[in-house]
Amino acid sequence: MEIVEGMEFESLAFAVSEWHQDLSCDLLREMTSCFQLENGTEETRRLPSSYIRRQNADINASLLFIALVISFSQTPSFSKLVIHELDIVTFIAENFSAILNPDSDFGLSLLPAKLVLCALLEKLDPTVDSLDAPSIAQLQVLLSTNALSSISLVSESENNIRASILSRVRLGVNIPSSKIDEKALHLQELQEHKAKLDSQIKVLLLGSRDSGKSTFLKQMRLLHDLPFSAQEIEAYRQLIFSNLIFGMKYILDAMVDMDLKVAEDNISYVNLIENATDIRDEQAFPRASLTPLTALWADPGIQCAYERGNEFASPENLDYYFSEIDRLFQPNYQPTEQDIMHARARTIGITKTVFTLKDRREMIVLDVSGAPGRERHKWIWCSQDVTCIFFLVSLNGHDQCLIENKNANQMQDAMIIWESICRSRWFAEMPLILVFTKYDLFEKKIPNSDIKSFFPDYDGEPSNVKAGQEYFKKCFGRLAQKADQTKQREIYIHTTTMTDNASFRVVMAAVEALCFNQI
Repeated sequence: MEIVEGMEFESLAFAVSEWHQDLSCDLLREMTSCFQLENGTEETRRLPSSYIRRQNADINASLLFIALVISFSQTPSFSKLVIHELDIVTFIAENFSAILNPDSDFGLSLLPAKLVLCALLEKLDPTVDSLDAPSIAQLQVLLSTNALSSISLVSESENNIRASILSRVRLGVNIPSSKIDEKALHLQELQEHKAKLDSQIKVLLLGSRDSGKSTFLKQMRLLHDLPFSAQEIEAYRQLIFSNLIFGMKYILDAMVDMDLKVAEDNISYVNLIENATDIRDEQAFPRASLTPLTALWADPGIQCAYERGNEFASPENLDYYFSEIDRLFQPNYQPTEQDIMHARARTIGITKTVFTLKDRREMIVLDVSGAPGRERHKWIWCSQDVTCIFFLVSLNGHDQCLIENKNANQMQDAMIIWESICRSRWFAEMPLILVFTKYDLFEKKIPNSDIKSFFPDYDGEPSNVKAGQEYFKKCFGRLAQKADQTKQREIYIHTTTMTDNASFRVVMAAVEALCFNQI
């Protein structure tokens, strides 16, 4: 048990203590469940004596491991779980019956069990933790032998308590003395690493597709002076050309379902766009594509389809890029900050970005794909040590369909995801920061897109932007309140335009101040 799958015994226990409490407790429960065979049953009598001896050794090793995990844990609540849900005290009483005898010698055979009980007592406060008296009494009875006084830890500081338990665990697992100093150094490194982790702000960035998460990260880079490298700028330059070409292809495909056609004079340009390929490194935007793109964008059929873009989730950046198309096709073109802000690329998997804040602390932002299906299941596995959750919602999506489902609504999809997050036990203790994005597009669209057509319970004025914004705030707020059984969840709501630097800075100043208060 000194090394488990290449990991040091103590390191493994430390890692488990850092898990979510429910996961840690589940692991320890599985360990003890392996030894629940009662002595004297027909089943155990058939087991060879070598197995019984081995089983006893495994029980001791498991208890030593449990003692380590408890001693490493930072909150008394984990010890409460071990007592109530794991029922470890009963397990010890049944498997170490000699511990019930006040006259029993304090030997190595009882050391693992007593270390678990000592660790529990030192972590628990009966008054603060509301621990029932019988549980405390049961622990004290099991630890009532005179020999125990020599390992009393009550008067020691937390670090000394941990050192005492560790020294006794080392004795129990019979680690050679030559390795103790090495392990102590390793433990110190782990503690220093944990101190660094405790000072970090870890943000989980969630939202449905097209909610603006990628733009959020790009704005964060500008805000915290994390410039784009030459390679990244070149990649964005190529992506912008791809956005132009494939955006136009997407509209042309949608026109078939809408029974719309381009003007006869522009039909020849359609094939040129359909056959266009990506550009290579340092290759200028091909001039042969400029005239076809410009002519098609001005085509009445294309414009009619684009105005109905909510029916097929048309790319929202085309209006910006086509207004700048002559500049984009200059031979020496390099993307500006705004060009990069508007570039669209689908997020796949999990992206981790580290920002250094003004006080030198780090903010780690995990951007997880918002695509439906298996991608959203990854959100749960990113919840460890998260300070807070950013959930982004596009206001412009109130009348938009989903890319993958033309019959579904983006805003309704966001509400479903939001409610599932609010109900999830994995996120139960995390503050939620709800950020409504794309306010500028929402403001332009509202005069021609009545919210009531998509949300019948909306009773505000059809073209009132503020009324529409407040309506959606209340919708998401009610969903959160309904899902929060404790009524203690902290929820903060902001509205911004992700491509507007000034608006984004105001929101992030408030958000970062909130995050600092959580650590």
